[in-house]
Amino acid sequence: MTGQRPRSANDVEVLAAVARLLSRAADRALVISSNEPDLLLECLGLGARITAGRVYGLLPENVEIEELPLAQSDPFDGRLGPMAYFERLSLTDFRATEHTGGAWREDEQHVAASLGLLAHVVELDRDERRSDTPVLTRLSFDILGTMPVGDVGTTVRVLRPGRTIELVEARMSHDGRDAVVLRAWLQTTGDTTGVAGTSIAPLPAPGEFPAWSPTAAWPGGFIKSVTVHQDHIEPGRARFWARTNTPLVDEPHSRLAASVGLFDIANGMAVREDPERVHFPNLDLTAHLHRSPVGDWVGFDTTVTFSADGVGLTSSVLHDVEGPVGSLNQILTVRPGRPA
Repeated sequence: MTGQRPRSANDVEVLAAVARLLSRAADRALVISSNEPDLLLECLGLGARITAGRVYGLLPENVEIEELPLAQSDPFDGRLGPMAYFERLSLTDFRATEHTGGAWREDEQHVAASLGLLAHVVELDRDERRSDTPVLTRLSFDILGTMPVGDVGTTVRVLRPGRTIELVEARMSHDGRDAVVLRAWLQTTGDTTGVAGTSIAPLPAPGEFPAWSPTAAWPGGFIKSVTVHQDHIEPGRARFWARTNTPLVDEPHSRLAASVGLFDIANGMAVREDPERVHFPNLDLTAHLHRSPVGDWVGFDTTVTFSADGVGLTSSVLHDVEGPVGSLNQILTVRPGRPA
């Protein structure tokens, strides 16, 4: 650094974003090192805090740092972005941010991002144990209860080890109570190009569906963070694309985990009845993937069914911009006029 103050608005925004990133990294490192003493991590945190102070010193004296917009992407390597859905606290614990606020109750987490986080910790555990990177092909989530927007813990264990196929379980808990359980099948991959094919037609591109704000139907921080392009066909029937600029977690993570973090919105984007009159939360979510999604858009071809005895089903064919990637089902408890 030369000590020269920035001369353009863009320079100011870039330096402000860098300073906030350093401050955030410093806080995270110091929190983790306080919970799990680590001299190197503590030194890195203190160093990041000192460097952040020097970057702040390059800003014009009349600039209020919190009034500056936070860059949506890092001007250097694309990793700097807005606050993530989750921030790591320790090897197993994370903090849910305001962006996880729920649609049924804003002081509870929308479960969507939590499902993505569990996929992420399964992949981290896999990468620590194996070098051949089997892929997640079936993800079955049981939603055992609600969680406040706060701290959560995670655990991972292998239920059925195998050379080419394995079954892994991950759990998310709050205050000692399990809230979500994932059982995932992982498979090694091989070349089957000669027999590849499907009769499922791809969805039209995201730009071919009109933009639609999901906040017109739902409240909550999570819903506010998602961009949707929707082809509404009829109540309980819609095709739509969704993406978010909010990172799943404040550390490197896969495109698959980020995509899984959007799967649960399927139940709310093709509503059959006004959610002010009828509550229809899902008890589970099961996704089967014949290939891993690519790109930041996730496509859904969704149908919602309510039976006459209080049970519902949301079924979707999942897509990315290259075509279909799998299927998704969510069983619902349908409760007219009553909270979930």
